[in-house]
Amino acid sequence: MNSIQRIKDDVGNLFTNEEDIGEVLIGFFSDLFTSPNPSNMDDVASIVDNRVDAHGKNHLTRDFTEKEVKETPFQMHPTKAPREDGTPTIFF
Repeated sequence: MNSIQRIKDDVGNLFTNEEDIGEVLIGFFSDLFTSPNPSNMDDVASIVDNRVDAHGKNHLTRDFTEKEVKETPFQMHPTKAPREDGTPTIFF
């Protein structure tokens, strides 16, 4: 079974409780993928605008269809990426 039994945070504290492990992971990835001082967003937006056409933008921002929501779990490997409660996709 894929699981994390213990983890150290960025200052070296060891955590073994499932809830604490989750908090350490959330903190790590939140820090990794956010910026405290984003800059040049207009430059980034201008690059993206040139890469995605109007049809693509509409497709990326539209609501999910009922069919997509129903099909998604069946496209996932049945024993990978268990939910936070440990239940794998095959359960559903």
